[in-house]
Amino acid sequence: MGQQGSASGTGGRGVGATRPPEGEAGRAGPESLRLLYQETCKSHATITEFRAKLLALLPLASGTGALLLLTGEVNTRYFGPIGLYGLAITFGLFLYELRGIQNCIALREQAAALEQELHIPAGDGQFRDRPQAALGGLVGAEGASWVVYLAILVGWAYVAGLGFGWWRRVPAGWLVLAYAAALAAKWLLPLGRARRRRRASQPAASQPPAPQRP
Repeated sequence: MGQQGSASGTGGRGVGATRPPEGEAGRAGPESLRLLYQETCKSHATITEFRAKLLALLPLASGTGALLLLTGEVNTRYFGPIGLYGLAITFGLFLYELRGIQNCIALREQAAALEQELHIPAGDGQFRDRPQAALGGLVGAEGASWVVYLAILVGWAYVAGLGFGWWRRVPAGWLVLAYAAALAAKWLLPLGRARRRRRASQPAASQPPAPQRP
């Protein structure tokens, strides 16, 4: 009976001998958090470096190729397939860039949470305390990616239009309008909605009280 009572006393919590001490269950120690933070920073730096190199090299390569086409002796009938090929390659790289942006955002959020867990002083966290990008993120790495990649897509669309004769029916200036509209749809419209939500979420106490009826 004594053994049975002892077994039932430990069985109510599971295997009591393997339970970690109080305060260690469900959370990692400082050394594990520090190692995880270092790996998170390293992954973020690797992705950011690759994105920066691609963002610098792609406009240079695309601009050089388009310039050689437009100033060389290449028959314009080849401009259409070449332009479509450039569009497809650039669009594929743009999708890859968007995935890289998602990964970087997730890593920054994870690193910011780790900085909080590591009790890094306020103002010293490179992720937690970084300033917000202006204009809803347009003035930043993500905004630069959209500006550059959309410009390259417009350039290759212009080359393809020369080959297929699109600009004999539609003014090529519509490409500039489409470029500006895409940037506005991505950044200005969400920025306006965010401002309206902030105004709508202001506390009712800030509004003057309604006059009471006598």
